[in-house]
Amino acid sequence: MKQLLENWRGYLKEEEYVPKGQRMDFPAEYLESHMGEYRTEPYWREFFKKSNEEKLEWAKKIDLTEPVEVTVFMDGTFAHGDGHHRTMAAKLLGKDIPIIITVNHIENKGDEGVWEKWLKLVLAGNSPKDLNPEKYNIKTMEELDQILGEVQ
Repeated sequence: MKQLLENWRGYLKEEEYVPKGQRMDFPAEYLESHMGEYRTEPYWREFFKKSNEEKLEWAKKIDLTEPVEVTVFMDGTFAHGDGHHRTMAAKLLGKDIPIIITVNHIENKGDEGVWEKWLKLVLAGNSPKDLNPEKYNIKTMEELDQILGEVQ
């Protein structure tokens, strides 16, 4: 029975899920939750009431090596549906976090070169929120240039 419990995937012929996508280290401060968990979950409501010292002590105990799966939306937002603890810990510590972009709407629906230019701008230290505060969709290089012109 113990062996069955320890090796259940093999018996079911189920493969372990391995996310596919672009991998990189990314500034945690630019990640958002698209699940609303920080707003809605009792755990997080209580967490935000803690002192900064308590939050930092908690953050130091979190393993930041496992990548967070991220979706890039058409407005350039980088958002996660899971990995809330890792993301929050990295934000509090001011660290980059490993991510895997599993869905990239800009790359999938946008013109060639738009995604590369957007990513370069963000990785150079520009917040997606600051670059595109109106949350316009970014499909063409002209749209991206117009957005950037409005910010400058």
